[in-house]
Amino acid sequence: MGHAIVMGRKTFESIGKALPGRRTIVVTRNPDWSHAGCEHASSLPAAIALAGMPGPDPSIATDEVFVVGGAQLYREAIAIAQRVLVTEIELDVAGDAHFPELDPSRWRTVSRSEHRSDAGLRFAIVDYRRVAQ
Repeated sequence: MGHAIVMGRKTFESIGKALPGRRTIVVTRNPDWSHAGCEHASSLPAAIALAGMPGPDPSIATDEVFVVGGAQLYREAIAIAQRVLVTEIELDVAGDAHFPELDPSRWRTVSRSEHRSDAGLRFAIVDYRRVAQ
């Protein structure tokens, strides 16, 4: 909440709308793409640059960007990120897009907090930081 989220077009289409309380930036190669409440960029670096500038809602922070899918954007983001926040959910879900494994020689766990949803679903929020090489 309160930050820019970046996602690919297919991920956006699976959600179908801009999420409230966030700045939604969709990465697409189609320069004519538009959707109410969203901005678009042609690449992940362009989306990150856009997220770092003030947007339509001045209450949205510009200091952090959250990449929320899909798999290709995850791979691109991991290559340049210094920090990765992962929500691990105890649930087997069928799907064709997956978050890549983080190389433990390049990433260290800084914190892990365990939670349970109101519906009883267990999940953990794990904060990783890039290891200096």
